[in-house]
Amino acid sequence: MKFFRLYSLALAGALMLGACSSSDDLKDGGATANEGKSYIAVNIKSVGTAGAGTRAEDYPQGGGTYEDGTANEGTISAVRFFFFNSDGSPYIMKGTEVNYKDLGDSPVTSDKKNDHLLTIEGKTTAMLVIEGETKTAPAYMIAVVNPGTLTNLKDIAYRESQLRDEFTDKSFVKITTNSTGNKQYDGFVMSNSVYAENGARVCASSVSGHVEANSDAATKNSVDIYVERVVAKATTNVNTDKGWEQITSAGADNGKYKIKVGKINIDAEHEKDVYAVVQGWGLADENKSAELEKQIDITSNNWTSTTLGIDPWTTPDYHRCFWSASVPFTPSSGTNPILNHAFSAFTTPFGTTPLYTCPNTLSYEEFKASNNYEKPYDNTLTKVLVAAKLVYYDDDNNSHSADICKYRGIQILGADNVLKQVAKDHSEYWTVDPTNPSKHVLLAHTDLEYTRINLTGSETDQLKSYEVRPVLKAGVKVYKKKSDGSGSFETTDSNDELNNSLAQSPVQVRKDGMTYYFTPIRHLAQNKTEMGYYGVVRNHSYRITINTISGFGTPVYDPDEIIDPVIPKDTETYLAARINVLSWRVVPSSVDLDATK
Repeated sequence: MKFFRLYSLALAGALMLGACSSSDDLKDGGATANEGKSYIAVNIKSVGTAGAGTRAEDYPQGGGTYEDGTANEGTISAVRFFFFNSDGSPYIMKGTEVNYKDLGDSPVTSDKKNDHLLTIEGKTTAMLVIEGETKTAPAYMIAVVNPGTLTNLKDIAYRESQLRDEFTDKSFVKITTNSTGNKQYDGFVMSNSVYAENGARVCASSVSGHVEANSDAATKNSVDIYVERVVAKATTNVNTDKGWEQITSAGADNGKYKIKVGKINIDAEHEKDVYAVVQGWGLADENKSAELEKQIDITSNNWTSTTLGIDPWTTPDYHRCFWSASVPFTPSSGTNPILNHAFSAFTTPFGTTPLYTCPNTLSYEEFKASNNYEKPYDNTLTKVLVAAKLVYYDDDNNSHSADICKYRGIQILGADNVLKQVAKDHSEYWTVDPTNPSKHVLLAHTDLEYTRINLTGSETDQLKSYEVRPVLKAGVKVYKKKSDGSGSFETTDSNDELNNSLAQSPVQVRKDGMTYYFTPIRHLAQNKTEMGYYGVVRNHSYRITINTISGFGTPVYDPDEIIDPVIPKDTETYLAARINVLSWRVVPSSVDLDATK
């Protein structure tokens, strides 16, 4: 498993949420409806844009730093309000079989003026006209912003507990390609902010006492709903004061960043500096799914300011909390596997371009049982991964791929040079000279190639994700000298014997210099032994600044093979990063990553 976590809550807003049980449907509330139509005025205090701009802006509040969302991140194009009776059952709308009202059915006004006192980015006001099948008014409601983005939402009557605890999806932001070929993100799904207050979970919004007979009365007695984005946000940049250079020469690497990561002997007499040229960054070990509403633990003593290392971890004053559970991974069933990507997919440039991802945290039991704070790289928590190519420069300043390999603990430059050494190590094997069929010659490196295919056998014989094994090329037949001293050759089982021998010494090959570095994402806690030190929480913005990289990273042989981030046990690789967590909260932190631990 992999471990990392950051905090930040997207600024949200819209209805004061009513308290509800973590396991039961709602028990309180209720009101008597008016004859015929009733009116509810709703203020959705949302994560809208700051002013009319498209740039995220920071501001301090309550000991932390928050970030207003961009226009796309805060746009409310539609809202679906779900209504419930006091027992959590669906409040059915008259003439329908559903318990929701869409925003488009009612007059809407927008006020983009932010209220940083309550970390609110904007407000949308709607007048809901409702008429139920009974004369009883609804007791609670849940707001879902931009519901059209969801793929699992059905036109049915949901119980409150179904939306709160059972509804999961994989689509919480729309991803399209704009006219310039770049990805564009919009349609961010938001739902009622969830937090703890006086030992109870606050989730659905109470409407008791807010149902009026006319719009004027409703306007004077409006309901506030606070909403937050389901996804988290990450951006990555480099600290140019730490040795980073931006390439300005013509060619494919123009504009990319490079940094010195070590030295390599290119021959017996010459040593050259090795640079990592970053191809792009992305996220690894992502969670593909999320709950519609944030899941928090109020039934045990596992979530406290002490255990989480976040004080406060929940605050009714801001209508939010700074930690959550996430949908468990189910690799065996395949219903929610870990989401990873190929090396070739890590193309996002350093800078302001964001990526978005579902929440990913460890449960208290997972955290304690696996001692994840001791092995932050070896867990299933979301990480930032940097894809790079290693190069060195000759005396004329021309760049060359640094195909740095490792074979039997020895570092060798060049994949072909490794095969030459492999052939020397198996000098008891011979092949037929293609120019003279009556003559045998020693096994040559041209008789060998690399493969990622494992031999059948025990688990200990299987290749690691960063390894390849030498293997005889198809059609090559090898011979061994007979033991009788005659000098003649035999072929019995020689091919299988050699391939089995080759498999015992896998090779690390950075083909064309391809390698990667990664760091788990930090959350708000300051101590590694605290649960809130690593993780990704919804509505938080994680700003990762890469200070330095050293070492040659984890080898990549096939750029189209999915990467499961791991550090070779015998590799010294370091990535030093500073991570700030925002809503759409900023929390400054720094981390030095040692790949050998």
